[in-house]
Amino acid sequence: MMTATVRASLGHALIAGVERYPLKVTRDMGEKRILKRSRIRPFVKFVNYVHLMPTRYALDLHEELRRVLPESLGQGTADDPWSTLESRRACRIAVKKIMEERYFTGKNRWFFTKLRF
Repeated sequence: MMTATVRASLGHALIAGVERYPLKVTRDMGEKRILKRSRIRPFVKFVNYVHLMPTRYALDLHEELRRVLPESLGQGTADDPWSTLESRRACRIAVKKIMEERYFTGKNRWFFTKLRF
């Protein structure tokens, strides 16, 4: 599970990452099958800094995600968008769109491959 940090506040970071990676695509496959196998399932959640481990790998999605996700996300206020299921789903869909766009352009191919330990 690879992640990209989006926003940080009050000891927590909003993490966006790949939960289910795209499958292998070959030249013989049709366009419809390629689109189906190229789907990415992202996750978006808040994580405490204590549970994060820094690595040498980084993916710069910060500016793109800042445009899509609301500023008041995770502030703990009454009108916090993170408190409703629909808004969390909308955030995940927006992140999915950005990640799939990045995958189809061929940038950062290493991010969309499963980690092999």
